[in-house]
Amino acid sequence: MTAEDGPGSASDGSVAVLLVDGDGEFLDRATRALEAEDERLVVHPERRIEAALDRLDGADVDCVVSDHRLPDGDALEFLDAVRMRVPDLPFLLFTAEESESLADEALSAGVTDYVRRCGDADLSILANRVVAAVESYRTRRRLDRQSDLFERTQRLASVGGWEYDLRTESLRWTDEVRRIHGVDEEFDPTLESGIEFYHPDDRAAIREAFEAAVEEGDPFQEELRIVGSDGDVRWVQTRGERRPDDEDPAFVRGSIQDVTDHKRRERQLRESMETIEALHRAATEIAAAEDPEAVAGRTVEAAATLLDFRLCSVLLYDDGYLEPVAISEGAPPDAARRVPVAEGEGGLAGKTYRTGESYVVDHVESDDDSDPAKDDYRSGLSVAVGDRGVFQAVSTDPEAFDGDDVELAELLVAHTASALDRLDRERELRRQNERLDQFARVVSHDLRNPIEVVRAELGLARETDDLSRLDAAEDALDRMERIIDDLLTLGRAGRRVGDMVPVDLGTVVRESWDTVATDDATLQAELSDGYAVEADRGRLRQALANLFRNSVEHASDDHDGITVRVGPTDGGFYVEDDGPGIPPGERDEVFDPGYTPGNDGTGLGLAIVKGIVEAHGWHVTVTGGTDGGARFEVATDGIQ
Repeated sequence: MTAEDGPGSASDGSVAVLLVDGDGEFLDRATRALEAEDERLVVHPERRIEAALDRLDGADVDCVVSDHRLPDGDALEFLDAVRMRVPDLPFLLFTAEESESLADEALSAGVTDYVRRCGDADLSILANRVVAAVESYRTRRRLDRQSDLFERTQRLASVGGWEYDLRTESLRWTDEVRRIHGVDEEFDPTLESGIEFYHPDDRAAIREAFEAAVEEGDPFQEELRIVGSDGDVRWVQTRGERRPDDEDPAFVRGSIQDVTDHKRRERQLRESMETIEALHRAATEIAAAEDPEAVAGRTVEAAATLLDFRLCSVLLYDDGYLEPVAISEGAPPDAARRVPVAEGEGGLAGKTYRTGESYVVDHVESDDDSDPAKDDYRSGLSVAVGDRGVFQAVSTDPEAFDGDDVELAELLVAHTASALDRLDRERELRRQNERLDQFARVVSHDLRNPIEVVRAELGLARETDDLSRLDAAEDALDRMERIIDDLLTLGRAGRRVGDMVPVDLGTVVRESWDTVATDDATLQAELSDGYAVEADRGRLRQALANLFRNSVEHASDDHDGITVRVGPTDGGFYVEDDGPGIPPGERDEVFDPGYTPGNDGTGLGLAIVKGIVEAHGWHVTVTGGTDGGARFEVATDGIQ
């Protein structure tokens, strides 16, 4: 990639990362982890500086990530070579070396960011830093192109000329200069009156520049302020030089150009760059938040502080609704409200969530579909937070938001969405670790007993030639097989469910019942036709089968022919039986892996139920049944 090409031109939003590290095994692992962390990342691994530079010369690269010590040099030497090719390409140092002096030296040398590597878990942090650095660079390039366009446009603008005759001490202005000063053709300018038009703080500068041109022949070019006849302060670029007239330096000639708009654009660009840099600093705080509420709160705080959005909120999706999670400090409690996201509902917030697009409403009308939370809101901005929710800002003034506000808000909430995704990944990782712990406990304890039984019975069979001993061994092997099957099922139970579709609960109940050895038990499905729930059909059937099996297997001898009932509740459904029930003191333990009141079960069935229920986003509790048995209530809040 040439310096003229520059990074950041990917139209599909992808980010090409050149990852350089001498450890080939780590390179492979890091490449897979980074691309899994963010689907926009496309990683090109290299072990040596020479190969990395060849890659840089031959392909588009948006960011370089390098370890400090490399087989053929170090990161700072590599940085110098990169800067010779592409001066501003984002370059991140990702190293396990713990040295403040190295960090200071690297940042002073021009490294974009320094990320300490303590383990593979830090690859998630690295991915976020890479995306943030590239987004910032792409934004700067876009603003630089705009700035260059403004400068070219100004050079094409009309320019007024002036001439001062040193012999007659007379000053002449062209019509354009008169227009800039706000005077008509009757005005007769003099050197002193011309200087008096300049701002009091700039008069000394223009006088000094003019005198140097007269006395030393020094040309000048200054950007100064003038105060027009109407009192308006305008920025002008003033040029001048002494010109000979037949070798007699009799004239000082020059030009004046109104650059007020250019200066204003420069200021706006500078402020935009400062805001963007501040947003990326705020992104670090957002990424460090420990829960969704803190992520939303820091987003609102950054919007208020950096974007000057005085009234804003973050609404996150929860079970068919957008729930207000964070509102600007000082905003009234009703500044935001819970809104549905079903088609045609939820006003502008619902529309934003459904489409994933950003919207600006300049004038809120009583009959439009923006549906503001308060009647005195006159304009608003609405931006999707990925697929997680919506960010909104409102104002009591019309036309309070423009395209720049949208762009900056989108940049901010991109960090919000990334932080929320990270929290989800961390929560899923904790659940996976918990399941691994559960497996370890079951394997070390529950499988040991049947193994000992098999060993003992086989030993006795050898000693006594009594083959009936093999029956007990076979029973123990059957129990081990059931435990292993349930372990595999438990491992899948907590994973995310498949497609959630409306399923008829009564039909699934009957299908589940048919898969269980129910002996002389009876099923009573007290569900109306068409009673549906949004679920993964296969996983729901598995959970119901485990509940039915639990009721049948734990019925005591005094409860032959138990009845299992399934019926509706206000927010879900229940499964209950008229068996022996579960003692109140044990109800908090029934969903723990390994819990079983007898010796026949694996102790994993109800843990599987809980995993499947929670994977749906539901909740399950156990109480006493109507006829003294056990009652399991599943709260879905999704019954239709």
